[in-house]
Amino acid sequence: VVGNIGWGREVVAAEAAAALSRLTYALPPFATPERLELVERLRNNWLPQHIRKVSFFGSGSEANEAAIRLARQYQLAKGRMGRYKVIGRDASYNGTSLATLAVGGHTSRRRGFEPLLLDMPHAPACYCLRCPMGKVWPGCAVACAQELEAVIEREGADTIAGFLAEPIVGTSGGGLVPPDDYWPVIEEICKRHDILLIADEVLTGFGRTG
Repeated sequence: VVGNIGWGREVVAAEAAAALSRLTYALPPFATPERLELVERLRNNWLPQHIRKVSFFGSGSEANEAAIRLARQYQLAKGRMGRYKVIGRDASYNGTSLATLAVGGHTSRRRGFEPLLLDMPHAPACYCLRCPMGKVWPGCAVACAQELEAVIEREGADTIAGFLAEPIVGTSGGGLVPPDDYWPVIEEICKRHDILLIADEVLTGFGRTG
């Protein structure tokens, strides 16, 4: 799911071997020539112009874990000590670390680890084919997105640090694509409550959806 240029590519192996001959291991915050070059490529060719900060991680689980910590740190920096919860979605997969399992909604991956997981709230997935709310789009007014507001009200906005979701649900839902009006509603709700919106694009980023 992450090999979007294929496997066994000799040019990739040659580049990796050349990099290993210069440096075998670097801690995540260390700057290396390759990382600096990649940052510039991302800034110039991929990222929106207003995004100037880049961090690299070894896996999707690690990246989402860092995003969860960042959401908490953001709220702490604003003096909101009670904001620690990160809302996830049902039928979602965000990683296999304890924090990402707690936020994610993939039941079989969570099974057996429940005693170790923080009790994080979940909003319904955007699943138009089998709507968990029994509604039909477009007459539903994206009720699944509106339900995020209900979750925030139930938990208390003063306890919520972030909302973590895949733009398109991948392994736990088989490509659940939301209607165009879903994400604008989600974004408005998060902005209004000053909750960080975390887009888990591990499976859908870097052109994988075209």
